[in-house]
Amino acid sequence: MDGSTSTQGGALPTNANNTPLFTCMACQVAFYSADQQRSHYRTDWHRYNLKRKVAELPSITAESFAQRVLAQQAKTLEDEKKKGFSAECTVCRKSYGSENGFKNHLESKKHKEAEAKMVERMQAEEDLRAEQEAIAESLASAYISNSNAGAQQNTDDSAAAAAIVSAVESAVDAVPPVSASERNPKVSDFPISDDEESSEDEDDDEDEDDEDDAEEGEDQGTGDKTQTADADTQEKQPTSESVLRSQERSIKQELQQATTEEEVVKILEKKKTTSVRLNIETDCLFCTHKSPSFDDNMSHMSHAHSLFIPDLEYLVDLRGLVKYLADKLSVANVCLYCNGRGRALQSLDAVRKHMLDKGHCKIAYETEIDVLEISDFYDFSSTYPDAHEHDADEEVEGSTALVKGSGKYGGPDALEEEDGELVLPSGARIGHRSLQRYYKQSIPLERTEKDSVVIHKMLTNYSENPGQFNTQLIQSRQNRAMVLAMPGGRQAVKDFTMYKEKRARQDFANRIGMRMNGLQKYYREANPI
Repeated sequence: MDGSTSTQGGALPTNANNTPLFTCMACQVAFYSADQQRSHYRTDWHRYNLKRKVAELPSITAESFAQRVLAQQAKTLEDEKKKGFSAECTVCRKSYGSENGFKNHLESKKHKEAEAKMVERMQAEEDLRAEQEAIAESLASAYISNSNAGAQQNTDDSAAAAAIVSAVESAVDAVPPVSASERNPKVSDFPISDDEESSEDEDDDEDEDDEDDAEEGEDQGTGDKTQTADADTQEKQPTSESVLRSQERSIKQELQQATTEEEVVKILEKKKTTSVRLNIETDCLFCTHKSPSFDDNMSHMSHAHSLFIPDLEYLVDLRGLVKYLADKLSVANVCLYCNGRGRALQSLDAVRKHMLDKGHCKIAYETEIDVLEISDFYDFSSTYPDAHEHDADEEVEGSTALVKGSGKYGGPDALEEEDGELVLPSGARIGHRSLQRYYKQSIPLERTEKDSVVIHKMLTNYSENPGQFNTQLIQSRQNRAMVLAMPGGRQAVKDFTMYKEKRARQDFANRIGMRMNGLQKYYREANPI
C-alpha cells in the first residue's frame, strides 16, 4: 500500500531519519503520517482484520483481501443469475424458479410418465388423421374410376371428387385436438371415491351409448327402429345396485345442502328407509364374508375379527344386539368403537375399512354412555344385592301401583308404572302422548331365550381360549357392572367420569397456554407507567 511499510517483530518502526512511524497492529503495517493512518482505519481491509483479530485469527495482506473481495463479488453475481432463473414445464404445466428444481422435475418418474402419455396421444391423433385422409383419397379415387367416360362428365366427376375430398378434410380439421388438461390431468380431475365416480362414469357412458344407438336406429328402417328401441329399453332399466347408489349420492348431497334441523331429520328418515341393511343371519359386520347360519356367522366374527361381546353372561337378546350393531354400521355408518367420536364416514365400505385398519372390530363399552346405549339387551337383575329376597312376581307387583279413581279414566283395572305407562289387564301398555316421538323411534325389543345356545357356546369359547380374548378386560367390565349395580355405584362412576373430563380440560388448557406463550414475539411491559 502506498505510504505504508510492514512491521516485523516487536521493535518500534522507524524511517531513514530514525523518526517513529504510525502503525496499525491489526493489519501489521506502518505509515509515515497520521493522515495515512486515519484513512487506513476507514478501509474495509482494516475492519476485516479487526474481526479476524476478535476471532483469534491471523491478519491477511491487502492483496489477499482484494482476491477475497473479487471472489465474493463473482459469487454474488452468480446467485443473482440463479434467482432470476425461470422455467416452465409445458407437459406438466408447472413453473420453477430454480434450475435445480427444474432439473429434478425433468428427471422425475411422474414427468416421464406424463411425457410418454402425451407422445402416445399425439401419435394417436396423427394416426387417426392419416387414416381419415387415406379413406378420403380411396373414396375419391373409387368415385372417379366408376364414373362414365366423357369430358364434361369427367369434369363433373372431378369436381364432385374434389368436393368430397374438401368435405372430408374439413371434417378432419374439425376434429378437436386434445387439450392440455386432457393430456395432463390435474389432481382434482381424478375421482375422490372410486365406487361413486366409476358408477357415475358408467352411467354417463351407458346414456351416451343409448343415444348413439337411438340415432343409428333412426337412419335405418322402421323394423330396425323397433328393435333398437326395445334394446334401449332393456339397457335403460336400472339395476337395484345403481338405484341404491344414486339414492345414496342424492342423500349425501341433500345433507350437505341442508340448513335447518328439520331438513336434516327428514333426510335422515329418508336414509333409514332407503339404506341397505345387513342380514345378521349371513352377513359379517366387518367384511363381505357370507355364513350359512347365525351361529356360524358369530363364530366367524369371533375367530376372524376377535369380536368380543361384553358381559355375555348377562346378555338376554343376542340377535337384537347384533341387529342393532348391523343397523348402526349399514344405516348410520358409525364405527362401533369410535361411536360417533371420530370423523364422519359416508358408506358401509368406508366404515368396514376404518374398523379393520384401526383394529376397532369391538363394541364400545368404556364410558357410562356406551354402557347405557346397549343396556336394553342385558339383564343385570341377578347382580342386585337384594335379588335373592324378591322373586319375579313380587318385583312386578312392587314396580307397579294400583290407581283407583286417578283421573277421568281411572279404575281398579288400570295400573300405572313409575315411567308414566299404563298397563291394562290384558298386558298391553299405553304410553302418554307427550312421549309419542320417543315411542316412534324404535320397535320394542322382544325378550326371547332362543339365543341361549349361541351365548352358552360363546361363553365356552371364551373360557377355553383365554389367550385369544382379553381376560383382564372381561374382569374389569364385570367389576364395572357390579359397581353400577351397587347402591351409589352409578354416582361413583359418574364422579370418576367427571374427574377425567375435568382433568382432560385442564391438560388441554395447559397445552394451549404453553403454545400461545411461545407465539408472542414482541416485548410487552408488564407494569406500564
